[in-house]
Amino acid sequence: MRGGQQQGGHCGRRSRGRRKKNASDGLSAEEARRRLAAHGANAIPEPRTHPLLGFARKFSGLSAWMIESIAVISLILQKWPDFWIALGLLLVNAVLSFFQERRASAAVTALRERLQVSARALRDRTWQVIPAQDLVPGDVVRLRGGISYLPIAVSFRGICGSTSRR
Repeated sequence: MRGGQQQGGHCGRRSRGRRKKNASDGLSAEEARRRLAAHGANAIPEPRTHPLLGFARKFSGLSAWMIESIAVISLILQKWPDFWIALGLLLVNAVLSFFQERRASAAVTALRERLQVSARALRDRTWQVIPAQDLVPGDVVRLRGGISYLPIAVSFRGICGSTSRR
């Protein structure tokens, strides 16, 4: 064996366990569809929370607790104007924070939709550019030097085409 090539001179030709297919052939389109249906999309689902629960969380935190303690102390001392001002501040703070967070969340969602991550995968014996969310277990993915992210969790089975000198 020389320079990352396996026996037989072809990258990925060594059999692994009970694999019937040659890894260098990639998956067929039909097999990829079947695996996508079985395993789901290669995407992290966004956690969804009910808007009322998100609003209720705005009353928890350091600044909210400080205003709440002012309201409680004003209630105990029966300083009604201070009590109502503290409650008003607490409510305005929660409303503004809630709507600001919703706008920021909508902006992040819009950016995520515009940013389409794609990958080169070997399908039907040809290299195809496919959306990263359509990658499935068993896909052969081409990686380039200098990339800062991987479109999927990959397992390395060998380096093809590299030459190493000893």
